[in-house]
Amino acid sequence: IENITTYEGRPVYVIRFDKAEGGKGRMKGALYIDTLSYAFLRAQFEILPEGLSKANDYPLYSGSWKANRYTVNYRKVDGAWYFSNALREGVYRDGGIYSNEITSTELQTGRGKPVPYIERLDRGDEFLDITGSYDEAFWRDYNTTPLSAALQTAVQVRNQEKAQEVFDSTFIVRLQT
Repeated sequence: IENITTYEGRPVYVIRFDKAEGGKGRMKGALYIDTLSYAFLRAQFEILPEGLSKANDYPLYSGSWKANRYTVNYRKVDGAWYFSNALREGVYRDGGIYSNEITSTELQTGRGKPVPYIERLDRGDEFLDITGSYDEAFWRDYNTTPLSAALQTAVQVRNQEKAQEVFDSTFIVRLQT
């Protein structure tokens, strides 16, 4: 335990972790654990270079990047803790920066059921090989978080750059030959 502090108004233990003894660890970061319920409220961690190269051990964390860090938050609803939001940020090998964010904007408790063990995905399962019925209305009631002004501007700039590239006369000639 590194510290006892508060997070979102709740007393928490801050447990920091880094490379294991012998320097073979693949992550470092901090866990924020509620001192009363021992629930995980927040996790911040970074995949170290040793972990980035271990695609078989960490398929979600490895890949073609130089850095990869995560922040995951949970929230209490009706006496139970649920996923709230997550942010993934990193640097591609070519120096480009990326970020992915997912936020749970609405939670309806009591509707979900655990997936039976035998029906859970295995690490090697491919989504394309999984069959089932498709429900066109599934996403109808879901919403998305609007883009920030800065991100909206960046998307517009990128779209304009792509449009200039696609409609460039030399590009069109190259496609035709």
